[in-house]
Amino acid sequence: MDKLTIISIAISALVALSAAYFQYLFKVKEKSQYLYWLSFLRTITIFSLLLLIINPSLKNTEYQNIKPQLHVVVDNSRSIAHKGNGEKVKEILKNFQNTAELSDNFKVNYYSFGTKLEPMDSLSFSDNYTNIDGVFSTFRETNHTTQEATVLITDGNITAGNTLDKSRINQATFPLIIGDTSVYEDLSIDRLNVNPTTFLNNNAPIEVFVNYSGQQNLLKELSLFKNDKKISSKKVSFSKNQNAAAVSFFVPANEEGRQFYSARIELLSNEKNIDNNSRSFVLNVIKEQAKILLLSNIVHPDLGMLKSSIQAKKEREIVLKSTEENFDINEFDLIVLYQPDAQFKTVMEQLETSEKSYLLISGMATDWDFLNEIQTNYNLQTIPSVEEFSARYNENFSTFLTDPIDLTKWPPLMHNYGNLSLNVSFNTLLFKYVNGISTRQPILGTFENGNQKIGLLLGEQLWRWRMYNYRTTQSFEDFDSLISNLIQYLSSKKQKNRLNVSVKDLYFANESVDFTASYLDDNLNFDPKANLEVRIVSLDGNFSRSVPFTAYTGTFKSAFSD
Repeated sequence: MDKLTIISIAISALVALSAAYFQYLFKVKEKSQYLYWLSFLRTITIFSLLLLIINPSLKNTEYQNIKPQLHVVVDNSRSIAHKGNGEKVKEILKNFQNTAELSDNFKVNYYSFGTKLEPMDSLSFSDNYTNIDGVFSTFRETNHTTQEATVLITDGNITAGNTLDKSRINQATFPLIIGDTSVYEDLSIDRLNVNPTTFLNNNAPIEVFVNYSGQQNLLKELSLFKNDKKISSKKVSFSKNQNAAAVSFFVPANEEGRQFYSARIELLSNEKNIDNNSRSFVLNVIKEQAKILLLSNIVHPDLGMLKSSIQAKKEREIVLKSTEENFDINEFDLIVLYQPDAQFKTVMEQLETSEKSYLLISGMATDWDFLNEIQTNYNLQTIPSVEEFSARYNENFSTFLTDPIDLTKWPPLMHNYGNLSLNVSFNTLLFKYVNGISTRQPILGTFENGNQKIGLLLGEQLWRWRMYNYRTTQSFEDFDSLISNLIQYLSSKKQKNRLNVSVKDLYFANESVDFTASYLDDNLNFDPKANLEVRIVSLDGNFSRSVPFTAYTGTFKSAFSD
């Protein structure tokens, strides 16, 4: 308490004593014990009232000695052991662990990293990737502060994620580089800008970014190859001050299907690292474009998000219209109905008659009284109260292949309260996840009605999911892949295949080649008892290897690695 408060309390005590004295004892000749008790109680009463008016407060200050945190992060990738530096790294780590001064002054945390950051258990130097940017991304996401420091022990050979000049490092970092740190003259292809999909007979633009580390004036040839046959080349000049170049090519797409290309920059005479002088890419040449109608009578940020997400694959064209505009649903491969109301009556009737596939996205502006009346496949009785919920992936979903995503931590969607009733065989992809509790209520799924494929998505504010995906991974890939696979299934006119296999077009040399497959029985249900294997044979016939698939929940998986 401050001095003024203490003085005020003392004056209040004096005033209380004085008032009680003058009331009960002043000029009283015979002072009895009874009067003394009354005087005491009056003093306590007046003093308490004055104390309430003063309202003093007590402050208690505690001091705690908190050690600053020191993160020792060790590269656990194969390149450490490949260069024979594994024992050296372990020795350096042992010195950190045995230095008493560090533990006395810091709270030391030990981590290892390759593809991702993990608490250190042991060092095996077996990880296929070195993602240094992922280390600092994880620290940012877990609310680490600038008062912390990081010691980074690595050979600096980055094979995944952003380079350090593009990373956001918000804490003091002390790198300890292992191996040969000499700077050699080097030419490298830093990255390629290429749209992975183009249309037949188009000219696909390719942008190649080349970097030069050195002091000379050079003129080198940058070439494009298709199946090891040179199709185009340009001369590029470099110098000490002009150490980067962006070169554009146009590749004629004259053949349908996946086409494999590579960009190569001419080698220097004394170049040490020649692996970064070339880079491969794939162009998927398609014959026609899927046309999708996005129909809505309201303005909502989900609409712009859906348009961007669907058009992330260039083989799709999306048109945004309202029911008041003129259009013919037969011109489109798929109709997306965003929060329909009674004005959608004509469209719903046309969809029923034409058996055109559609995706219905419901939200708080959806008129479910109208939807319940105009069709009999699904029913939802809602109340005006709003519910927020996340989603949980259904591991037994087998209608089409899609990578499982942990959506339980993603921002919530919004919808009016209500339980969906179904009169069809519904394949649920996402269940409702509320306050950490999984439910069996579907929020995303599909069903087939004759030749018509129908998708239902109950929830608005989808734009939050796409933004969250980018904030946490610096990419829209997870969300766009989910939407893309859903759109691909609904817009495809092909009948469901019993066997579906998914694999990437290109892999790094040290990357595990993963295959994902879905096999359905005669009733088009997932068959976990099927015996599947994948066999890889080289073009010259000198290599052959077979690996069986392992059944997981809803899928089969197999992987090749060295």
